[in-house]
Amino acid sequence: MDWTILKYRAAMLAIAILAGTRAFSQCPEVFDFYGNPSSNPYWYSCSGNNYSFNLQSPDNWGPYTINWGDGTTPTSGASWISPAFINHVYTATVDTFVVTITETNTGCIIQGVVVMEEATSASIQIPVGGLTQACAPQVMEFINSSTNVSETTTFTWDFGDGSPQL
Repeated sequence: MDWTILKYRAAMLAIAILAGTRAFSQCPEVFDFYGNPSSNPYWYSCSGNNYSFNLQSPDNWGPYTINWGDGTTPTSGASWISPAFINHVYTATVDTFVVTITETNTGCIIQGVVVMEEATSASIQIPVGGLTQACAPQVMEFINSSTNVSETTTFTWDFGDGSPQL
């Protein structure tokens, strides 16, 4: 076999391996609300009070910037070494914030969502003049009069009779 061709193939293989390693290198992750490493985390607070948010990563980061999504000044640092955490306080409000974490050397970006809620008070009412007693299969109406609801609040109605949940 011609050594020139063999050297060429070896060089091309080395370049392919190096390029593949760079192309498939993983961006760092952060822990989500449940403590699972994630590249698209979700966190929430349901206290109705200020939320002291501790952002933590299982990975070491190079230089980074964190935009908290609430209009405050972004946080930057030269490095982030696990298991250190970075704290940010969200003031008491019912709102949703997009957190953007950028590792500036690699351009890796993680976007997560912080949801601030209050505890929902579930409640239903019978409309004025509505039926309060009936035999099946009579249709009965009710009004969802729950309070402290937001865009992220969902309701599932289960009537306990095997009918589909709404």
